[in-house]
Amino acid sequence: MRTKLREAEEGLARAKSEYLHMKDQSDSHLQRKDEELQRKNTEIAALALLKDKLEEANSTLMNEKQSLEDEFKSNKTIWQKQLAELESLHDKHQEGKSVPLAQNPELDADRDLRRRNSTDLELQEKLAALSQEIESLKSSAAADNQEKDALREELSSTHEKLRKANETNQLLLDKNRTLSQNLTKFKKGLKSRPLRDTPSTATSQHNVTSTSTPAKQKPTSAESNKQESGCTIIKEKGSRKFLCPPPPHTNGTSTKSKAVLSQPVMQSVSACYSSTPIPEARRRTLAQLTDYIPDVDCTDVTFRRALLASSIGGSIQSLIVRVTQSQTALAKTHDISMYLCPALELNPWCPTTPGKHGYMFVGLGQEEKTFMEPHVGLNVFLGKTRSHGKPKEYCYLGVYTAVRVNGLSVDEWNSLSDEFKIIYSNTTKEKNKDPRTVEVIRAAYDAGGLSVPCVRLQCTGFNEGLYNVLLAARSAPSPPRPDRTAEKRRRDDEDDYPAQSRRSAPHETNVAVGPKDKL
Repeated sequence: MRTKLREAEEGLARAKSEYLHMKDQSDSHLQRKDEELQRKNTEIAALALLKDKLEEANSTLMNEKQSLEDEFKSNKTIWQKQLAELESLHDKHQEGKSVPLAQNPELDADRDLRRRNSTDLELQEKLAALSQEIESLKSSAAADNQEKDALREELSSTHEKLRKANETNQLLLDKNRTLSQNLTKFKKGLKSRPLRDTPSTATSQHNVTSTSTPAKQKPTSAESNKQESGCTIIKEKGSRKFLCPPPPHTNGTSTKSKAVLSQPVMQSVSACYSSTPIPEARRRTLAQLTDYIPDVDCTDVTFRRALLASSIGGSIQSLIVRVTQSQTALAKTHDISMYLCPALELNPWCPTTPGKHGYMFVGLGQEEKTFMEPHVGLNVFLGKTRSHGKPKEYCYLGVYTAVRVNGLSVDEWNSLSDEFKIIYSNTTKEKNKDPRTVEVIRAAYDAGGLSVPCVRLQCTGFNEGLYNVLLAARSAPSPPRPDRTAEKRRRDDEDDYPAQSRRSAPHETNVAVGPKDKL
């Protein structure tokens, strides 16, 4: 026993060492992100200064251009007057040619010749000067236009750089915030596990619960790889290892541990599904709405779908849960005919905190016409994944108004993860009964041929009475689970589809067959 205790302590010491190592790496990563953010801010400031200089230069050039245009107009008027005078002199000169000579023809002819020569010279000089001035003004105007176009292009390029820099800055801030939140949750998860435990109390004091069954065979090589210094590795993620102390032996018979992650660690894992940030335009729309702050702290309180179905009614698989035939007394008391159970990993823009607003992706197949008009008074329960193979836990977010908004653009679709795109493309194929392959459907989303339908969720209240009843039912001992009879299945089907819609589509059902349908 002492040897096993020593081995457990060594394993926990190694876990603590790895935690400190990860903390140092996270701190250094955060420091690098801060430095990069500072560099981006400096670059943004420099670009802003350059933008101001370019705008000032553009304003100066515009003023110069305006003054040149005014000067050109005034000179043009003067030139037109001078040209009119020259044409008048020329006409007079032509008229003088037809006048009969005076009594002294030789003298008059000589005088006329000198007059004509001087007039022609003056005209030629003035015309040459005017031509040169016109050409110089044309070249100056062309140069000004070229410089103005160049400044416009540079100003447009500067605006684009500023926009990209702002987007990069916002993305870095979001990543920094998400990393800090996940690091805080991870620290809480590790702090909830004691560093030293005795074999008799290790299982009860540790945040990992285990159920033991007698082992009939020796551990295989795959199972032996999951052992480290007598401790079971229940989850590995990169260099992170979550260890569970070995269970005690009974009468020389070894036992096999079935471990479940502690609640803080499960919340840290589930938080990865909500790491996709909501685009800035939609975030500004949500920011204009008023957040509702409930009077109770229910952030960490979750419910099973079976408890929701038994307490309120409806099926345990659909996202849109209709309660008509299976409506319970609690549902009648609170006038609940429909409630929503979106899964976070398939609706990454859903609100994650009671009273907040968000979006969900609903509108495929028979849900195509849902929420075209605002639907008020919907109770929303958000589903979060606990661990692999375990059912989801649903937290109560409050009372919401759901309404269809514009579908996702190509840029918004591209901001989502590849895993989500594959799952959603497969769900589109199943719900829309699309004969195309999943790859072709995803390519249609990538190209903008298909758009993800989007529903806005606006929180309008928090039903404390419903929440308290569910909380009491959650704390009560679970009764024996009855068999699901055909009558119960028929009532659930009637909840999901009224009789009229079933007659129009007799071979279709709204009950989801797997997690991929929980959009």
